[in-house]
Amino acid sequence: PPAKERRQSAGEMGFLRRQKEEAEKSSGSLRDPGRSVAIVTTASLPWMTGTAVNPLLRAAYLARRGLHEVTLVVPWLTPAEQRMIHPNVVFETPEEQGAYINKWVKERCGFEPTMKLDFYPGRYATDKYSIIPVGDVSEYISDRKHDVAVLEEPEHLNW
Repeated sequence: PPAKERRQSAGEMGFLRRQKEEAEKSSGSLRDPGRSVAIVTTASLPWMTGTAVNPLLRAAYLARRGLHEVTLVVPWLTPAEQRMIHPNVVFETPEEQGAYINKWVKERCGFEPTMKLDFYPGRYATDKYSIIPVGDVSEYISDRKHDVAVLEEPEHLNW
């Protein structure tokens, strides 16, 4: 006799449907409108390094196109650690630093930035001259629907 087919529960069918939808979404091009992009880096203004400036410009111009939702994810350092890197400009809150970043883009690029900014806790490693994330950076991305991650210098994210 033929084996009985096992019926799928509603939960299993929902899971399979979500898997199929995710596979279809992820198989599209990164250029497709509607993609949600998180750009993660280990440096931020006012520290004028390529690891700070390049991802900022990438996020600002990508968001300006209006085809994608873009979030720039940058480290937040305590004021004491900020003084080691950029002693002339120190922020008490991530919101203050975010305002500085947005003002810089507006002044340098000539447009109001529309990307979101998220901050994760970081520490300055004096032996590496680099900012190291504290914990899982993905936990600090406010919008969980991002389907594209751009990691700037990913080796710094994993030290």
